[in-house]
Amino acid sequence: MKIFSTLSKSLSKNFISRYSLSIEEAGRRKLFLFFAFLLSIPLAFFGTMHIKNGYYTDGIVNFIVILIFIILLIVLSYQKQGRYVYHTATLFITLLIFYFLNTGLAEGYSTLWILLSPPIVFFLMGKREGLIWTLIIGLLTVIVFINPCSVITDYSYPQQFILRHLFVYFTVFFVTYNFESAREKYKTAMEEEQAKLNLEKQKLAEANEEADRAN
Repeated sequence: MKIFSTLSKSLSKNFISRYSLSIEEAGRRKLFLFFAFLLSIPLAFFGTMHIKNGYYTDGIVNFIVILIFIILLIVLSYQKQGRYVYHTATLFITLLIFYFLNTGLAEGYSTLWILLSPPIVFFLMGKREGLIWTLIIGLLTVIVFINPCSVITDYSYPQQFILRHLFVYFTVFFVTYNFESAREKYKTAMEEEQAKLNLEKQKLAEANEEADRAN
């Protein structure tokens, strides 16, 4: 436990607390760091298994993805705002999803990772850009599942799997979108209240100055 505590503090210092960050940016970094490790552990395991079993391309792809996340985390540690890093990460996540969809790894169950994408993408990118990216991922998933004329992939997904997968994905999508909308409204309301409070403080300070001058 002490090792994990030390590791957590070290990662927090390097990737979250190196600069003075807003609460929202610090939260995004924590989520990005968590997701990078969440994805890297099974990728490393299955990548090793693929290489041992002779599926070298699949194994190498897994380790390339891990390397990309490490590079992005290092770049993020030197940025005050991680906007471009989050864009790049979302692009690579989308490409990885397409790879999983196209290859049908683990009898198609590798595509279950797609179900994690809406909450991660929305929180990293915000409501507007998150909506665009998650719709692209959803549309990409539908196209590969339908696979018109079998031109996209040789793997054939069972119909029941497709229906359940899409139902869960778009349920997660709508729930996450509504949550992000409510969160942004709350944030905007809080910022407006803070601005009003700052204005009142400024007026009070100006009134005190005028009173001091008059005396």
